[in-house]
Amino acid sequence: MSDDIYPSLIGISYPVVRSPLFSTIVQTSQSGREVRTANYQFPLYKWEIPYDFLSWIDARSSLQTLLGFYNAHGGQFDTFLFQDPYDGSAVDTEIGIGDGLATQFQIGRTLGGFFEPVFDVQAITNIKIDGVVTTAYSIDLAGLITFSGAPGNGLVITATFSYYWRVRFGEDSIDFEEFSQNFFEVKKVLLYGVRSGGSLPIGNPLTAKLVIWASLTPNNQDNTLHGSPDCSCTATGGASANTSTGLISADTPLPSNTDFSTLAVTFQLLYSGGTVHVGDPNSGYIPETWHIFDAYVEAQYLNGTVKLRPAQVNPNDNGFSSGQIENASAANDADSSPPVTDGKVERWHFSNLSVPAQLTLSNFTVPV
Repeated sequence: MSDDIYPSLIGISYPVVRSPLFSTIVQTSQSGREVRTANYQFPLYKWEIPYDFLSWIDARSSLQTLLGFYNAHGGQFDTFLFQDPYDGSAVDTEIGIGDGLATQFQIGRTLGGFFEPVFDVQAITNIKIDGVVTTAYSIDLAGLITFSGAPGNGLVITATFSYYWRVRFGEDSIDFEEFSQNFFEVKKVLLYGVRSGGSLPIGNPLTAKLVIWASLTPNNQDNTLHGSPDCSCTATGGASANTSTGLISADTPLPSNTDFSTLAVTFQLLYSGGTVHVGDPNSGYIPETWHIFDAYVEAQYLNGTVKLRPAQVNPNDNGFSSGQIENASAANDADSSPPVTDGKVERWHFSNLSVPAQLTLSNFTVPV
């Protein structure tokens, strides 16, 4: 990753094409109903820039400048900065509203009422709180502004600044066509925007939630849940969910300051009375079983969304000696879609054969 700036060259022609790009997973059932998952909160952009007049006359020629810049960045390999002449500055744009507590705000610009964070700031003219210029702040390389004191509740924070877009070349070759001696044209230079501001995430998430898909099935001998089953799920951070027979989903908000590396989710299957199992497990008997199809954290940050699955899966020592657990890697369902059909992908399951059984998922740090 470099901070080189894409050169401004004479000879640019039209049309210059600028395209916002989103990524959406669309799953269509046989009935025609759709389930759509948005991978991007904010778009990436693509530019197509044609040049109809590039000179090779001397070392300062526009052709040599473009060719040298392209070669120095290895085609698609390296990223660099590009200043869009129409989308490279913002004047008194709102970047947040104070609540008396928050001191950090991501700088960004608004087009047509849609706010996008900006991570490659060129220069800041001023930052204002409630219309008054302030210098009591710092800004990091990713455009995150930190005030020395929290702006008051309801006070509007604005910024005037210029910025770049981080991009890479879209192809590993460029065709320079000589149409006259020493003069060349390029039909299209393709630039693709890339996520900037470092790796996700930046700061605390705006929202975070624990997503669980699970079901409890009765034994296969008399198709009955014996006794009074307590099949509960609890998590650090105050999240909880309960289920009964049939497929259920639990979508539980988490505090925005949750440390996902220490988050632990415990599934429990026990009975307050009655017979836990009937028959001999060695004869093909399958007892009451809790099936967990997916469990992950989904966190929304300013610069995108991350989904994290547990890095550790631990059964308790008592009830799991006679239970079962399925290796997560053996049921790798990378798209993390809710299991809405009979073709459900089961990640873990366990049974309460004689004593309370528990399964704990922890260290939610594995990207989905």
